[in-house]
Amino acid sequence: MPLTSARDIIVAIDHAGAKVFRTQAAWAGAPAHDIAPDAPLKFHHQMDRDAHDADREENHPQDMAFFEQIAVACKTGGRIVLIGRGHGQSNEAHHLAAYLKSHHPELFARALPQISADLSHITDAQLIDLGHKALHSVSARIVL
Repeated sequence: MPLTSARDIIVAIDHAGAKVFRTQAAWAGAPAHDIAPDAPLKFHHQMDRDAHDADREENHPQDMAFFEQIAVACKTGGRIVLIGRGHGQSNEAHHLAAYLKSHHPELFARALPQISADLSHITDAQLIDLGHKALHSVSARIVL
């Protein structure tokens, strides 16, 4: 039996969109809840990545709507594993975490440290396994 709760959530996010998995449903083969940003605006935005998170809400409200959709999908869950791609400003998991910290501190409090993976070359099964390992690692530290 995994050391995770049926309510735990795995969120894989990059510039193209997000996949939200509920752990027990994912292990049973249920598909992810796919959330897509406003593609044309999102693509245009990627060309201007120098803005800091502080002014992102003003300059890119479509990002905030995208992050809010993810937050809503995570509301009824347990711990949250954030899997992003890249590091720093290019990692959407970093921006999602900043959004959650500012707008949904109760969700941010449930988020585990972020994981980075090559999301363009990973299967859903591998994402679920990566999230499970992160959840198991945290559970093992708590038990010890």
